[in-house]
Amino acid sequence: MLKPADRSPPFEPAPSPEDGLVVVRPVGGGWAVASDCWGERLLFSSGAAAESQARRISECLAAIGFDARVDVYDRQNVLVGTFRLFAKL
Repeated sequence: MLKPADRSPPFEPAPSPEDGLVVVRPVGGGWAVASDCWGERLLFSSGAAAESQARRISECLAAIGFDARVDVYDRQNVLVGTFRLFAKL
């Protein structure tokens, strides 16, 4: 079971403790990728780069046996996309 790390808002915990939630949100002049799997946010200058990294992270989570979900928010903080990968083990 993944345990949520201590994060500052606006990143919410995963709705299910069995899911690895990866979130892409705008921050300042760039984009952040955060997860309940680690405590630090990854920062990117483009949303495309952030989303690409979020997909790679979710693929890694699925490869090691966790269900993964990626939520992508736009600059107005509106959820514009969600995708899931299921554990491959």
